Amino acid sequence: MKALALINETAGTVAKLGLDELRAAIEEELEAADWTADVETGDAAALMARAKRAEGYDAVVCAGGDGTQAAVAGTLLKRDISLLPLPCGTMNLLCRDIGLSMDIREALAAGLAAKPKAIDAGRISSEELGERTFLNNIVFGAYADLAEAREFLREVETLDDLSFAAVHAASALANAGPADFRLNLDGEERLFRTNTLVVSNNRFTGSTELIPARASLDEGALAVYFLEAEGGASFTARLMEFLTGGVDQSPRVEIADCKRCAVSLRDEPVIYAIDGEPQESAGEVVMEILPGALKVLAPAFSGY
Repeated sequence: MKALALINETAGTVAKLGLDELRAAIEEELEAADWTADVETGDAAALMARAKRAEGYDAVVCAGGDGTQAAVAGTLLKRDISLLPLPCGTMNLLCRDIGLSMDIREALAAGLAAKPKAIDAGRISSEELGERTFLNNIVFGAYADLAEAREFLREVETLDDLSFAAVHAASALANAGPADFRLNLDGEERLFRTNTLVVSNNRFTGSTELIPARASLDEGALAVYFLEAEGGASFTARLMEFLTGGVDQSPRVEIADCKRCAVSLRDEPVIYAIDGEPQESAGEVVMEILPGALKVLAPAFSGY
C-alpha cells in the first residue's frame, strides 16, 4: 500500500508539535503499518495542487485543519484514493466524526488499518468563489463577529468556560443585526430573518467535548438550521444548544433536510464561513450534497 502524506506547515497544531517531529511520526507509523509513502509539506493551496496530481496512491494522509482537509478532499472526489485526515486543526470535526483519536499516532495507526468507506461531501458555489468542497458546515452571518466569538471558544473545556465564552460570543454578535435570508430548498422558496444560519453536511446528532458531532455522514442530505437568533441573548441560547448537543430538540431551531440549498440576501453581500474560513459573495450562494463522493479511512464510524 502506498500513501501520499501532506502536511500543512502553517497549521497551528503543526507549529506546536514541530514540523520535523510530525513528519517523523507520520513516516514511522506508515512504515510500521507496512505502507510506503511520499511526504510533502506546504500551505493549503500547495497541498491541494499536489493532491490533484496524485496518481498511484491508495490514500492521501492530510495533516491540517478542517479547511485544509476540505481543500484536499475536493481533489479526491469520485477517485479511488482514500483520505486519512489527521487532527492538526482547532476543531478537527471530520476526524472526530469518523472516529479518529485526537492523538496523531493513534489516529494514523487506526486509519491505516481501516478499510475505505464512502461518505458524503458538500459542494458550494458562487460567482466570486467558483466551486469548493466542504465537509462539515457553512455558517452564514456577520463573519467578523463570528470569528471573534470563535476565538473565545477555542479554549473551552468546561460548562463554566462555555458560559463565559458564550457571553462574549453573544456580545460580539449583539451589534450584528438580523438579515432577511432568501432561500431555495429543493425548489421551495423560503424567507427567514436571523443573524445566524447554518447548513451542515448531514445532521448534528449530539456533541463531544462541547463540539457538535454527527453520527452519520452517509445520509445523502444537507441539514439547514433555521435559528431564532436576532440578537446576543438568543444567539447565546442557540450556541449553547449546539455545543451541548440539544439543538435537535430545541423549539427555537427548525431543521430542514435537502439536496440543494441556495441562499441570498436582499441588496447586500452574503457573509459566511466555509468549514471555518471567511467568504463574501454579492449574489446567490448554492450548496449541494454529493452522496458517497469521498472515500475515507475511518476506523470506527457509527454511521456504518
